[in-house]
Amino acid sequence: MSKNWPVMRTWYYVVSCALLILLLYPPSAIADVGTWWTAQSASVAPDGESTQVQMVAEEVLLIVEPLDPPADQEWVRIDELMAIHVEAAFLMRNQGTETEAFDVWFPLTAGALQDDNSIFPSRLENFRAWVDGDPAPVEERPGRDLLGLQDEAPWAAWPVVFPPGQDVTLRVTYDTYPAEWGGWAIVHYILETGAGWRGPIGEGTVTFRLPYEVTPQNVQLAEIREAYTGLERPFEIIVEDTDVVWRFTDLEPRPSGTLWEDSPLADTDNLILPMMKPTDWLEIEAARADVEAHPVSADAHLRLAQALEEGAQTIKSALDTEANDLLLTEADAARQRALDLAAQATPTPTTTPQATSILTPTRTPTSAQTPMATPT
Repeated sequence: MSKNWPVMRTWYYVVSCALLILLLYPPSAIADVGTWWTAQSASVAPDGESTQVQMVAEEVLLIVEPLDPPADQEWVRIDELMAIHVEAAFLMRNQGTETEAFDVWFPLTAGALQDDNSIFPSRLENFRAWVDGDPAPVEERPGRDLLGLQDEAPWAAWPVVFPPGQDVTLRVTYDTYPAEWGGWAIVHYILETGAGWRGPIGEGTVTFRLPYEVTPQNVQLAEIREAYTGLERPFEIIVEDTDVVWRFTDLEPRPSGTLWEDSPLADTDNLILPMMKPTDWLEIEAARADVEAHPVSADAHLRLAQALEEGAQTIKSALDTEANDLLLTEADAARQRALDLAAQATPTPTTTPQATSILTPTRTPTSAQTPMATPT
């Protein structure tokens, strides 16, 4: 087997790049056109079929950063609206009795872009690595293209020595982009690549830091908790301000059964966070502020209803999620309030009295005004 790419089990080749291929529907698009992406982040992988080195702990921070959308552009891709800066540290320990020295590999392919004529791989950006705090001499090497689009794809590799019984800290940083599904951003972190090391991952914390305060309306919190917590699930989910945090201990990540994942699933240990695009959430917050400032404005309530509907995750129709239910319930209430206010502001038409004959009484007779009897 060639030494130009990591020697791992066949299934591990598939997951080591953390592939979860997703079809994007840009928010401004009507037809099914867009960009192909894969999952964006993964753990480091060993260059060897077996090793006594264990991943004792990992700590990962994914910072979602909004971008200024391009002006006067009909089609806006998700990578033009958001970027993800990743900082990851891995505490490794050689549990064997002999020193192990080999290259650690990391895939530089973040997914694939699609234009009118072809599909071509995209790349991670600004990749850097450290070993015990010292910058590592990272080399770019050809390896297997896990997308299957070409004969080979770029990988990062750097040498590491693991003395027996000693801890070695690996750290990487890089920039990448989210996927998109139904107008929402899908941010991934792949844990199953940690299965290439010895034994379970001892403990880990993976933090998704969003550019707004997390609520059940802008993140699929209900679906995340249902998929990742409960009986026989190793995760604890913590939500605090702008952070959604996964914590776990003694995790032996399971390989995913499918590479097409766009929502939290209980049958995978890979982390999937669907979130509203920052531009949509900012519009909702601005519309709410407008309603608060102008509570009897029909236009303000209508703007809020439209912003909430635009923020819902939709594939032809709204997806069945708790976030969508909350958004659309509030939208219905805002739209009804706008209709009520508009009706109140509409003046009641004035009825023009009909012309009357001098022979026509101007008032209806009452008991005190009984007409005279007709002479016989």
